Amino acid sequence: VHVPGHGPDAAELRRALAAADAVTDPGTAPSEDAVVLVPVWGGTVAAAVAGHGLPARRTLGVDPLSLGTGRLVLAMTPASDPAAVRDARTVLAGLTGPAGPAGPGGPVAVSVVRDTAGSVAQRLLASVVSVAASIAERGIAAPADIDMAVTTGLGYPYGPLAWARRTGADRMLALHRALYETTGDPRYRPTRWVTERAQLGLELTDPGTPPPHAGG
Repeated sequence: VHVPGHGPDAAELRRALAAADAVTDPGTAPSEDAVVLVPVWGGTVAAAVAGHGLPARRTLGVDPLSLGTGRLVLAMTPASDPAAVRDARTVLAGLTGPAGPAGPGGPVAVSVVRDTAGSVAQRLLASVVSVAASIAERGIAAPADIDMAVTTGLGYPYGPLAWARRTGADRMLALHRALYETTGDPRYRPTRWVTERAQLGLELTDPGTPPPHAGG
């Protein structure tokens, strides 16, 4: 298995594969028979193939949001070799899911999906964060109140801005930009709230410093 790139998603995938004793390809370019697994964040496997000169038939995508969970999402393209899909699925099924109250984690399930911009989970995250950021940006409600309303009313484990804080402002901005560039869907247009906090190093739950009152 070859994992290209030097970002945190690629490093996390390599660590997970090493923990599962998968045979990894350490070269800077994939060997002729290696299956290439690309962590895809907001973009597509096809774009990664074209942009980095990867072998189309042996390159598949992994959703970084699914790493460390009990179900990994593997993305294939129309050019994918069925044998490469089978091999990638077998390797990923050897990873271990998170531990729970009942004991240590077990083997993960692997869902194979069609290559698209981001995954269902990434699009959901981007959408709910964008709505929450727009509400906070317009001063309709404070970040803490938005998160409390969502966790209480909808039963989410985290509010949208708290969820985004766990992901990181920089990564959320990168996700919004990639999805918006690829799809053109206004739901993913980067908000001022996310953009400013990424640029200023603030957390997405930070209400920021309010301007002084007139005459203050």
